[in-house]
Amino acid sequence: MRNLRPVIFIYTLSLFSLAFMVNTVLGYDPTDPKTNHFEMAVKFDEEGKKEDSLRAFLAATQFTPHAQSFTNLGVCYMRLNQLDEARPPSHPTPHAPPLSSIYTPSRAVS
Repeated sequence: MRNLRPVIFIYTLSLFSLAFMVNTVLGYDPTDPKTNHFEMAVKFDEEGKKEDSLRAFLAATQFTPHAQSFTNLGVCYMRLNQLDEARPPSHPTPHAPPLSSIYTPSRAVS
């Protein structure tokens, strides 16, 4: 049994390393309140993963519901050309025209 201790230790260490690598690569959890969702959203955006970025910005508004989170979410929707979703839910204006009728990507300033 004594000779197996190093083998068991290395096996256990390998399992923890594998779990860490999988969590790093696949491990973004939008339901984790401890995660920096804004940072993940920016990272996804930089990698061109727009839908993942949207998911992370939605999580950011859930766990840190302040004006900046909702602004970031609105910008994300605009970049995805989902203009009607970009309207802030806290300011319902049923008489206002849809954003898609007043904003077009060709008139946007980058």
